[in-house]
Amino acid sequence: MNKITLTISLLVYLVLAVPHALYALDKELPQVEDKNAVQEEITQKSQQVESIAQKQSDEMRFRMKPSLASGEREVLRGVLIEIVDYAAKGDSENVIDYLSRHDQNRMKDQQNSSTYDLVKESETFRTKFEKRYAESFAKAIDDAPINGQFAQGDTDLQAFVQVTNGTEKIELELVNEGTLLDAWRVNAPDTLTKSALQEQLYLALNEPLSIGDKQRIIFEVLKPLGRVVNGHTETDTESTP
Repeated sequence: MNKITLTISLLVYLVLAVPHALYALDKELPQVEDKNAVQEEITQKSQQVESIAQKQSDEMRFRMKPSLASGEREVLRGVLIEIVDYAAKGDSENVIDYLSRHDQNRMKDQQNSSTYDLVKESETFRTKFEKRYAESFAKAIDDAPINGQFAQGDTDLQAFVQVTNGTEKIELELVNEGTLLDAWRVNAPDTLTKSALQEQLYLALNEPLSIGDKQRIIFEVLKPLGRVVNGHTETDTESTP
């Protein structure tokens, strides 16, 4: 076979084989995409299962804790309501006074927020609230229940409160740091800084729906002080009187 014949044969082969190869490759690509889509769906389903399992684990752990007597629940409710009241006054320093000594010590030298004016926003919030309900926020919130569940911790000096707004749930840890008298304080996450707390309180007061829903403002103010419980909440909560 001479060179001319070999060259012609090669060209004919390329003309016939290359389109066929490209067609075959084109058919394979959607299959690869389908496999990727299936793998992505499997990953999403796995994450959903893990989330549900974690939610059930959190709920089971909380339910297994000893419940608190009504008097003890009322004491803890009072602490949480005081925090909400001070937040509505724009008084973040007194809010911090209701945090654990550990939290107070690490926040005392931290900078205030330079972005949000909590004091000014609190004045706007209270003005709108009083105009709508013809009573002060402090008076309206004083007897407000906490929409959630209360449980004792590992000792008599520890308690947990799960608070809900109907779609979200947070869990707060409270510790009794008193000696002769009780001094219940919230043990906030170590990641919470003074400026972040002030910013979160500002946003809680700035939330339009907070004006018409005392339970919502309670939840939004307390949210940065606890941890979010996985999943949506259920309706089997107990409210303090």
